[in-house]
Amino acid sequence: MKLKDRKRQDILDAALVEFGEIGFAAARINRIAELASVSKRTLYNHFESKEALFDAIIDKLLADARCFQIAEHDPETSIESQLRKTAMAYLPFIEDSNHLALARVVTSEFIRNPKMSRRLFERDRVRQGPFTNLIAEAMQAGKLKQADAGYAATQFMASIKAFLYWPQLMAGTDLPSDEQINKIIDDAVTMFMALYKPDK
Repeated sequence: MKLKDRKRQDILDAALVEFGEIGFAAARINRIAELASVSKRTLYNHFESKEALFDAIIDKLLADARCFQIAEHDPETSIESQLRKTAMAYLPFIEDSNHLALARVVTSEFIRNPKMSRRLFERDRVRQGPFTNLIAEAMQAGKLKQADAGYAATQFMASIKAFLYWPQLMAGTDLPSDEQINKIIDDAVTMFMALYKPDK
């Protein structure tokens, strides 16, 4: 990594610490520069304002989400198996400690500042979740009932993240046991199929 890129990353890491400890509004540029071991001038060479720093953290969170491989429908495999496999593959991403640290900073600030939250959803409203493509293709193939694939994917993800993301993000709880994780995902698939299984 080039020196310039390393300094930029050091500044972002320092901002993440400062925002996480005292929030965006109370965060101080002087303190962020001190934590990053750079001058204020160097910090401003990379980021023109505290808002630009926070936007960069949001960009990192969104970029990480986009890196997750979009699942494609396999006509030779049951949709239940594919949903379960994709959910299991998604878990390490949403439970990654770096991802959770970023998400905690962003989420806490959005609670304080709904206007900032709306900016994110406006910027990222077209992002495709990891299940949307799979579900849309399964609907086209007649394996699932015709519906809004994005809406259906959100329902499926929500039934999993209620147990395997939000408690860890908001309360710092440990993940359930492997047996419990399997049950949560199996139950999510069962409920999803009860709603979207095609009519005979």
